[in-house]
Amino acid sequence: MIHGANTPEERQLGATILLNEIGVQPSMGDQYLFWLDPETKAVEWCIGYTSFLGKTCQMHVVNAKKKYTPRKLLWAAFDYPFNKCGCEIVFGTVNSNNEEAMKYDQHLGFTEVNRFPGVHDDGGDIVLFQMNKADCRFIKEHRHAA
Repeated sequence: MIHGANTPEERQLGATILLNEIGVQPSMGDQYLFWLDPETKAVEWCIGYTSFLGKTCQMHVVNAKKKYTPRKLLWAAFDYPFNKCGCEIVFGTVNSNNEEAMKYDQHLGFTEVNRFPGVHDDGGDIVLFQMNKADCRFIKEHRHAA
């Protein structure tokens, strides 16, 4: 079940999840989207949107329960920045040592656009991925299904 962080407590929860799981430092304009277990309401996925600048933002994804990605979540995850916020590009920053995240971003359709060698906390590269609105298959699929 999709749920946007609407209260200060929900925003704090999103910020805490991103900080604890992937080291993203919270800031005032950050936004969060959750996928909740329909029965327990426990957070299974947390998606954070940070660093809004012009028609861009950064997107961060945490899979708390290590489950498959629900298709409806993928649509909502990209609908928010591209259609609701007017972004043309969404960036993802990944530690090159996190092979699972690297594969996941590429599977979603992000492309690597830059790499900063050795500057991540544990000596990994910071890899900058990019998704253009025009290339986002989840937005296209939803539009064709409607």
